[in-house]
Amino acid sequence: MTPDISVIIPTFRRPHLLVEAIESVLRQKSVTTEIQVIDDCPFGSAEEAVAPYLDRGVAYRRSPSPSGGRPALVRNLGLPDARAEIIHFLDDDDLAPYGFYADALDVFARKPDIGVIFGKVAPFGEGGIDSERDYFDRAHRRARRCRLLGRKLGFSAALFFHEALLVCGAAMIRKRCAVAIGGFSAGLAVSEDVDFYARAIPNSARSASIGPRCITASALQSAIAPISAPCWRLPIAKSSRAADRRMAPSTSMR
Repeated sequence: MTPDISVIIPTFRRPHLLVEAIESVLRQKSVTTEIQVIDDCPFGSAEEAVAPYLDRGVAYRRSPSPSGGRPALVRNLGLPDARAEIIHFLDDDDLAPYGFYADALDVFARKPDIGVIFGKVAPFGEGGIDSERDYFDRAHRRARRCRLLGRKLGFSAALFFHEALLVCGAAMIRKRCAVAIGGFSAGLAVSEDVDFYARAIPNSARSASIGPRCITASALQSAIAPISAPCWRLPIAKSSRAADRRMAPSTSMR
């Protein structure tokens, strides 16, 4: 059976956080998913952690060569094998809010002209959360206003000329839209997600879809790393109480 959503998770030496990310996907209601875990560690640091999930719609493989900290390369490895029409690129230290997949799938079903959906980011971590929360709140308000300029013009201009409206895991995209632009730009080490969606939005009409839809629901619970370290590579300690708060059900989509 073809799944509703294909989830692609690049990972590097964070098996405990990866398990939380996988669990957040498997907890989603009223949807079927497949998960591809692509390990960028040449020693297969995630293989043991993923093993108990191999009979629950999770597939594991190692990257044929280490990316050197460029998740764009790792995400692109999973795109050709994704079987679902809808793709979610989820980082290994982030979480999918409960109920978001069903809400997003409903919008895609009701709006076949929509190629990209994204929502609000809820940050968590050890420090600097207030400033990060303010940042993402501003981004979400600006994204809602961008619709006044038209889906393509408003959102693409905001992505290029203002603070980023989203991070990679806060959005979902139709596979045909991602394939039409050739996936992520392999040469970018940073901001590859902004580049990806900035290109996907104006080009989505080529694949029979139009622009993005910004929704009111929480779309991602995003780990915030200390500023002194690259966030894609950094393990982040999490208390059980914080984990419980992150797994609270998302708000209803409008």
